[in-house]
Amino acid sequence: DEPPASDSATRASATSLVASLHLEGLRFRSPVALPRRGTEHFAARLSGARHFLQERLERDDLDARSRSVLELAVARCDLLAGRFPEIELLTRWFPETIVHGDLEAENVRVVHAGDAAILVPLDWEKSGWGCPALDLALADCDAYFAATREWLGATAEEFALLAVVGRLFRVLTHAWATKPDDFISSTNAVR
Repeated sequence: DEPPASDSATRASATSLVASLHLEGLRFRSPVALPRRGTEHFAARLSGARHFLQERLERDDLDARSRSVLELAVARCDLLAGRFPEIELLTRWFPETIVHGDLEAENVRVVHAGDAAILVPLDWEKSGWGCPALDLALADCDAYFAATREWLGATAEEFALLAVVGRLFRVLTHAWATKPDDFISSTNAVR
């Protein structure tokens, strides 16, 4: 969840980029032709991941370790699925806007202009219309909240919960369930 460079200027640029994207997105009255990136999108991705993992569990060729990892992953999916009504309520507190959907170090380039570090986002295939939580991974959450507090209409505590939901959505953005068993056990996806 770190920015492409660990310096504070780059992190500040990431925060400015995300806040600007979200604030500009508010100018649109409706999500017109953008794919939905709300809670229902991520609930469907979670359901799909669980289904895929369950199918893998039904194979006869699994060793004990792989079976244990997959059983844990399915149990975590079930646990998260049970929390989605709460997640849905939380995300409704925040306005929807344009989201990039996959802001991480490999999808941004840093361009240095004098003392400024300007981030150029790439890979917009997961972008859409939804909850701003998804794009908070590279941002300094305290600075983002300070810059967007007015339109978010939330307390610091509510925003902290949104940041947690953003980390969850980020995991669900990627097809981790289709990876080899060793990858699944080494990620935060099942912890």
